[in-house]
Amino acid sequence: MKKNILLLIFISLIFTSLRPVKEENAKWIGLGVGTGVGLVAGGITYFVSREDIYDGRDEWGYIRYTKGKGSIPFSVVFGLVSGALAGYLAYKDALYNTPKSKFNRASDIINRVLLEELVSKKFNNAEIYVRYALGRFSSNWPLVDARKKLESIRFDLSEARYLLSSACSEVGIDYRYTYMHNDSQELNEIIDDFFERITDRMSIFMFHPFYKDQMKMYEKYQKEERRRRERERKRRERRNEKADDRWERRREKERDREFLQDFTGHRPTNVGINFNMG
Repeated sequence: MKKNILLLIFISLIFTSLRPVKEENAKWIGLGVGTGVGLVAGGITYFVSREDIYDGRDEWGYIRYTKGKGSIPFSVVFGLVSGALAGYLAYKDALYNTPKSKFNRASDIINRVLLEELVSKKFNNAEIYVRYALGRFSSNWPLVDARKKLESIRFDLSEARYLLSSACSEVGIDYRYTYMHNDSQELNEIIDDFFERITDRMSIFMFHPFYKDQMKMYEKYQKEERRRRERERKRRERRNEKADDRWERRREKERDREFLQDFTGHRPTNVGINFNMG
């Protein structure tokens, strides 16, 4: 039963995320999903609880309150809780996928990149940029770390471009969102400029004389780290196996002792020792 309810909630959330959602409709989606899930969950629980009551097993058919003077059907409580949870999750998911939310998320990504000097800051020449990267990252392979950071930023910018495109296509020609189309054009121009900078600056790192040696050290470190994690995993497995063996031996001794006590009829008793000094 619980699996069916969770599946229904999951399908509802997928539906809200696949369809374009307007901001004013998010609350109605949450209300609709919550009501539907609540009715289904309450109905299933009601029929199951009725079967238990008819069988003489009314342990969970009702919830007692006020010291047993009253009761409320468990199906009502379960339906309300399930519906409220499903409705809240559906509302948050729908709100997260509105065009305005997508546009704001894209803007936040671009603003974070604007604060990242590895991309946004201008340098007089490539050598100054390399010195900046060498001082920025404190590992034994700073150029490799700088290149990986640029790759991560490029991935974030690709996501921002997708969000802007999705938001503009969903609002269509609605005059209320004219600002979104205008601002998206400016933001896309910023993304294009960032993409060009990232490509050029990644080339600076990868063609620098230090890069190959640092890449070799990084790959060697990665291999050693994988071996270390594998050794640690095997060590934990051996410790767990030894702990299980000790537990089994203790349990076996306890069973043998209990069997012997039952067989002989002797149980351990407290033994007191009295010293009389006079």
